[in-house]
Amino acid sequence: DDEPQTLAVLMRSAQPYTELLRSSLRRSGVQAYFHQCRTLGETAAGRTLRKFLRLLGGDYRRIEVTDFILSGSLRVPDSLSEALTEIPASQWNALALRAEVIAGEAQWRASLQRLQDSLRWEAKRLDPEDESQADDEARLKSLNAFRNYIESLFAALKEIRAQQTFTNAIASVRRRFHEFVEHDDHTDDVLLQLEQAELVDRAAIALTPDDLINMFESALRAPARREGRYQENEPTVAGIQEARGVVFDVVHLAGLNEGEFPRRAPQDPLLLDSERKLLQRWITQGTYVTTIPQLANRFDYERYLFALTVGSARKKLVCSFSRNSGRGRELLPSRYLLKTVSALHGRSADVELLYAWIDVHSCSRRVAVRE
Repeated sequence: DDEPQTLAVLMRSAQPYTELLRSSLRRSGVQAYFHQCRTLGETAAGRTLRKFLRLLGGDYRRIEVTDFILSGSLRVPDSLSEALTEIPASQWNALALRAEVIAGEAQWRASLQRLQDSLRWEAKRLDPEDESQADDEARLKSLNAFRNYIESLFAALKEIRAQQTFTNAIASVRRRFHEFVEHDDHTDDVLLQLEQAELVDRAAIALTPDDLINMFESALRAPARREGRYQENEPTVAGIQEARGVVFDVVHLAGLNEGEFPRRAPQDPLLLDSERKLLQRWITQGTYVTTIPQLANRFDYERYLFALTVGSARKKLVCSFSRNSGRGRELLPSRYLLKTVSALHGRSADVELLYAWIDVHSCSRRVAVRE
């Protein structure tokens, strides 16, 4: 079939699949349509900006400085004399750990200086023909670049803290943030949210680092622009409820794990289902009749959503589930997936049978359940 097909990735819960899909599709060069609208603080630029602003307090705790360096979207500032093509974040993090930095500008300088002296002393002890000498020289070169980067970063943060007005402080953040972080459309969106800074200055409100951070935090709660256009970019990535009534040629249903789809129905600690049944029985004996919903009935709604999703696939439905949570905890496949496999194969399917079937087939991470 040469006709273009409409594709969708649907989920009962958007997290954590949306961010994983976003990064994976971006690396593959695929421009998808993401229906869920993130806040600016949830974008890569917003997360990096938040980490940058945490450093304005002046404590320069190692964990906060390296968290910013490891954010993954940094650029080499023009003030750095070393010819670096990119920031060696993991290597610099290892050097900071080895230097045993805890916090404070003075301790950063002293600890990195001691580490540099130690590495130089170790290099002098090596035989000139020792192959590890080249590694030590490269480590020393990286450490020197790291020291210069830290000095440039601290100087930028001092400049921001030295501003007397919100307007000047935000202009300084804009300039310095662009110096240290790769440009992103969302960066400008964040900063455009701060046009009210001039009004704050007119009110003669004193500027403090905490007030500046609070202003940015307020801006980061604004919605970010949607990624892609519906029916122009494929696949469509959305929640099941958001895509109700829409039909696609191919639907990938992600996150078919027990407890996630169907979702668990938590008991109301103030009124358990058993008490709701007794109350319902008592009410129906009177003249005023009403229905008290029971939380266990939510599974009926979950079954309805699953049936709706299966029906939204015109040609093919692909179901997937996770075997573990990413933190070592094993996850079970959804009862809906087991029942679907049972219906297709004409035999009862349990978890062991499903795992055995998947391990035998090459498509070990997906199960086509309707075509």
